[in-house]
Amino acid sequence: EDAPAQPSGRRAGGWGAVSLPRTQEDTGGGQLDYLLSDLKVGWNGIRKSIEGSRMAEYGDLISAFEQRYTPEQIASDPKLKAEHQLRRSKFAEAQAKAKDIDEENQALQKTGRPSFRALQEANDGTWTLDNLGRLGKTLVENPGSAVSIVTQSGPASVGMLASAVLARFAGFSGLTAAAAGGNASRVVEFGSDYAELREKGASHEDAYRDATIKSGIVGLLDAVSMKSAGSALDDVLGKGGFFGKLKTTGKELAKQSGLGMAGEGLGSLASGRTPDPLDVLAEGVGELAMGPVEAITTFSG
Repeated sequence: EDAPAQPSGRRAGGWGAVSLPRTQEDTGGGQLDYLLSDLKVGWNGIRKSIEGSRMAEYGDLISAFEQRYTPEQIASDPKLKAEHQLRRSKFAEAQAKAKDIDEENQALQKTGRPSFRALQEANDGTWTLDNLGRLGKTLVENPGSAVSIVTQSGPASVGMLASAVLARFAGFSGLTAAAAGGNASRVVEFGSDYAELREKGASHEDAYRDATIKSGIVGLLDAVSMKSAGSALDDVLGKGGFFGKLKTTGKELAKQSGLGMAGEGLGSLASGRTPDPLDVLAEGVGELAMGPVEAITTFSG
């Protein structure tokens, strides 16, 4: 993940929300700049995923090559040596691009929406009640942070929704469309996670395994989320009174948020990592916004 920016605010003790000086965000003067910055961060996430997938591809080729030939064989055969160097250079090229993208995102975060930076600063990465309470309070007192969360996740969500829409236009059912959307989510998650793990020093085998596990769980629960949203929309559009429809909507939004958080949390745990509370929270917030859009792609109509 991108390293959180460190704004010049302060962290209050206990559950106190992080406060920041009054800025353009309070008056609306910088909203367009913040929106464009958030979109750029989200688009960079897609770019990093692409480079991560390239890294995984070349990592596989390098691993297979080194299993087939000994270092002595590679060093003594000019053709094998050239082929090995080419694969390693392609891997290094993709890794360098992924690192550049991370650095660009870190720079964007430092000048991005102050309320989102406040949320980042509030997080100490632990699952203590102190940290969870501080995160919740900071989110409530800095609602603009939710805008950044949704906007930054937008580009990846568009790809997922586009896959589902294409499946429906091709004549497939809502269930198949949900599966297509979940698979698109899995692909994006895998590339990003693999790149991050390699940046942290993991071997190809360990990074590939852990990224496959996490992305599989994230993709599966995203597919469940999309199908559930469509089924809820069918219920809302069906017979029933206003309050019944309102209850169904509320229950489904809570379910969507829960599934989003579960994907990040369980995916991390299943791959041997402790999930970051802010990442889990962000998934829940993002699903609250994207759930209604997902419903349109998978309802029976």
